[in-house]
Amino acid sequence: MRHLLWSDYSIEFVITEGKSSPPTYKKIIPRKDLCIFLTAYTGNADMLITNDIPFLEKAKQCSPNFRCMTAEAFVEEFL
Repeated sequence: MRHLLWSDYSIEFVITEGKSSPPTYKKIIPRKDLCIFLTAYTGNADMLITNDIPFLEKAKQCSPNFRCMTAEAFVEEFL
């Protein structure tokens, strides 16, 4: 399955060191997940895929530029 991601989708490394998220996101996104969210936000991601449902719901509130979905929903939609 991973080989499909590497071959069919544009995956890039994002350096978040020295970057900060808008203050409103810090109030909504849990601290333990902020780096993950910031990587997607800073990297102009098309999607954020997670099975952490509380994080997923909060990321949906803050992500006007990318879709948030579970791994299962991603596989169902794109496979």
